[in-house]
Amino acid sequence: MQANTLSGSARNIHYHYDLTADFYKLWLDPQLVYTCAYFPTPSATLEQAQLAKMDYVCRKLQLQSGEKVIEAGCGWGALALHMAKNYGVTVRAFNISREQILFARERAKREGLTHMVDSSRTTTERIRAL
Repeated sequence: MQANTLSGSARNIHYHYDLTADFYKLWLDPQLVYTCAYFPTPSATLEQAQLAKMDYVCRKLQLQSGEKVIEAGCGWGALALHMAKNYGVTVRAFNISREQILFARERAKREGLTHMVDSSRTTTERIRAL
């Protein structure tokens, strides 16, 4: 059997998830959301469906301004940024992909949301810090 070591897992993560945003931009919506979409109408675009899905999740959670949320597996950061910008919550976002967390961090900076969205380290970096 192969051991699932921290360094081996990190290599696998890098190989499978640390592909550039340019690759994902070829087939995802502009926010790079890669979880299932919610099409409120048959004519909705993928971008509209992803936005509808993020709003649906936030309404289901009954998010209130000032609350704190942890998002494990934040991908490229779209939901974390959406929650902060539209629902006024502070989000601590984690991800196993360094490429994706760097993208999310840069996007939060560009949108002026770094005070509300903490995507400062990958999950692997957080585990090593323990």
